[in-house]
Amino acid sequence: MKEKKESVGIIRQLSYIAFVAAAFFQNNADLVAWVNSQLQSEVITCVGDGHDGVWNLFNQIGTTEQRREVLDWYHLRENLHKVGGSLKRKRRVESQLWLMSTVEAIAEFVGVRAKESKNFQKYLRKHQSRIPDYQNYLASGY
Repeated sequence: MKEKKESVGIIRQLSYIAFVAAAFFQNNADLVAWVNSQLQSEVITCVGDGHDGVWNLFNQIGTTEQRREVLDWYHLRENLHKVGGSLKRKRRVESQLWLMSTVEAIAEFVGVRAKESKNFQKYLRKHQSRIPDYQNYLASGY
């Protein structure tokens, strides 16, 4: 059952900026082979939800130098709102994350002992390199 979720996740998360399309279901090996066989740009942007299975598949696409991994904004916000607490802090943290201020966002939860807060801090640390300046991305047309 886990393989099915990963396959669906990669199809949903991976998009090519070209007029080429293919669909793969429960066939990650063929998906990766197909993507790697396509003409690829200098930078391949891989957008994922934080699930390890998606990032493991992305690691097989292109080279490390070609790949730009981005944690999608929807799932980042979803995880923030699982934390609970004050709306004022959530808005402040959301603004920090939008501008790639991950260190400041983590600092907002230092000393908060709730499990959800600890989990969110761990999530941010794990994906810190995948959290871009979303405002700049939006302004640049990504």
